[in-house]
Amino acid sequence: MRLILIERNGIEAEAVVESMRRAGYTVDWRRDRGSAEQALRNESYDVVLLALDLPNSESIELLITYRKAGGAASTLVLTDHQQAHERIHALYAGADDHMTRPLNLEELSVRIHMLLRRRKGHKQKVLRHRNLMLDPTAQEFKFAGKQLYLTPREFAVMHALMEEPARVLSRAEIEQRIYGDANEDRTNAIQVYVNTLRRKIGKDEILTVRGVGYRLA
Repeated sequence: MRLILIERNGIEAEAVVESMRRAGYTVDWRRDRGSAEQALRNESYDVVLLALDLPNSESIELLITYRKAGGAASTLVLTDHQQAHERIHALYAGADDHMTRPLNLEELSVRIHMLLRRRKGHKQKVLRHRNLMLDPTAQEFKFAGKQLYLTPREFAVMHALMEEPARVLSRAEIEQRIYGDANEDRTNAIQVYVNTLRRKIGKDEILTVRGVGYRLA
């Protein structure tokens, strides 16, 4: 599952990002309206975490623009106690939930989980290719009819490959799907995930195109 956090406060943002990544989410962080709007146009997110701290009511305007453009991700706004009016305005503008700061990160994780459960009425397409089946909404993966457990990162790699099974995906493309903007050590990481997937479904199911990347058989 992929989240975007729109938050100017670097200290607060880093705590949220670290906590959500430990929970298995891919998280992008944007700290101004322009870069946030660009990310929302170009990427697909399951949850938007929107702090109401951008200047001149830009947070609310960003939310209104996103909803008018058809943006359907669940949106949780983060506010201060004195922002009751802005909080109400955000809910009218299309926010699904809100939390006041200081944030309890455990509660935030639960709120996100509940938003994702609520979204199950808006099911994502089940992906099928040969003996593979991946359900993004239920977070389930089956090989030859048998359900297999995949780690969140393995699931993200398989999801990327199954969305376009005939196309060769570069390592950079797969890394973007898994890590977002995370500054993590990615040395050979994709190769490691591909190898663990091959051990689970068979080495011939994922092909290596030397010097380019990977695709499904």
